[in-house]
Amino acid sequence: MAKKHYLLLLPFIINTLQAQEFIIKETPSVINVQYSSVAFADVNGDGFADVLVAGADGGYNLRSNLYFNDGHGNFTLSNNPNLLVIREGAAAFADIDNDGDQDLLITGITEVTSPSGSYGNRTKLYSNDGTGIFTEIQDHGIEAFSNSAMVFEDVDNDGDKDLIIAGFKGGNSATNLYLNNGTGSFALANANINGLINIAHPAIALADIDNDGDKDLLLSGIDHTDYQIKMGLYKNGGSGTFTKVNNPGIEPIFTGGAVFGDIDNDGDIDLLMVGADPVYAKVAKLYTNDGTGTFTPVADTPFIGAQYGSVKLADVNNDGFKDVLITGYRNPNMRADLYMNNGSLGFTPAADMPFIGMSNSAFEFADVDNDADMDVLITGQNSPLGTLTKLYINQTNTLSAAERELVAVKLYPNPSGGKIRIALPEHIAVNKIEVYDTTGKKVWTPQPASLIDITALPASVYIVRIYTYKGILIRKIIKN
Repeated sequence: MAKKHYLLLLPFIINTLQAQEFIIKETPSVINVQYSSVAFADVNGDGFADVLVAGADGGYNLRSNLYFNDGHGNFTLSNNPNLLVIREGAAAFADIDNDGDQDLLITGITEVTSPSGSYGNRTKLYSNDGTGIFTEIQDHGIEAFSNSAMVFEDVDNDGDKDLIIAGFKGGNSATNLYLNNGTGSFALANANINGLINIAHPAIALADIDNDGDKDLLLSGIDHTDYQIKMGLYKNGGSGTFTKVNNPGIEPIFTGGAVFGDIDNDGDIDLLMVGADPVYAKVAKLYTNDGTGTFTPVADTPFIGAQYGSVKLADVNNDGFKDVLITGYRNPNMRADLYMNNGSLGFTPAADMPFIGMSNSAFEFADVDNDADMDVLITGQNSPLGTLTKLYINQTNTLSAAERELVAVKLYPNPSGGKIRIALPEHIAVNKIEVYDTTGKKVWTPQPASLIDITALPASVYIVRIYTYKGILIRKIIKN
């Protein structure tokens, strides 16, 4: 209600900019699923991001549908009727045989024919004919996992995609490394990982954390032999042989995700971990890298932790900084929270997003409408809305060049107990600043400047209007 009052208060303002805007695009052809997996790839070679959506639908029927994209974010069901249907599994595209198209691996809990109505773990590997039609590869040697995650990456620097997969296998937690011989034939190579932990409900992330040119490995999840939540960080020797890092200072999680990325734009790879910790608290923890693979936790981030969801990085407003989206369950709420990155380890929760909170969820970013910004597809379960799949279209590149300049402006630090800096481009001056409370009442008109001193304001949430010759910028700030 406060927001409505605020909008009605100033109806004469036309050129009003928010930090980021997404709109929901209806996708009636795409199935609603939870316990889900989502994977984007251009599978038919037309330059557009196609999508695989797998999981349990609203009636708890298991589904795996591949959809072709027309380049405008409109999806049509492909002619692949026999893909493995799963829940609580994983799916991923990769060119496993180096023929220039995207092949597909699916694993998870599926329906089995005998006894009727029962479930079991299955894995199927498919080759792509280049047009998006997939044929099952027999005798591929990859074991079946559920409650799983997997990543394709060239870990031994031989030019082909290897596979790391973890989850439940035969009733126990397990982690497997498979090396690819270049033709799509995989060989188990667990001995290559010193101190390998076997985990389910896993997070898997690969990146060059020590700037030596190879992909290092992080694993985190629950070991069902002793029901301990465990984490392993492994440095790659360059040929796909991994050595475990002792006492890396990273807290283990499970039923969540981990993602590597250069979050502070200093040229090395940082880490964000989201899920349940060893005492089952929902956490979201950011770690910075010193360039050698040594990580330090960042205090006082605004991230809300969750489990049974996912975390991803994407530059959603094209300002050069990796933003953060977190989905999942945090009692009593389902979450879908976007945080905007100011480039210096400061994040601001994005206001007024249309995202529907999801548990048992998966999501992926992709530019589905070919306008050079990142859209997002989120699947999962929301109470009371039920099982959902929602496509959100990013509006960044529908703005004019002048509008995009203002959308990229950051206010930091935020929250703050004192001064907040307005990071405007040098050629844009602040003409006027107004500060409103959440009821729409103007509480302060500071002198126009690039620095706002909010020390005298009571602790609360405020709306700041910043007037420039290129438009009016609206931001939420928090005085702590």
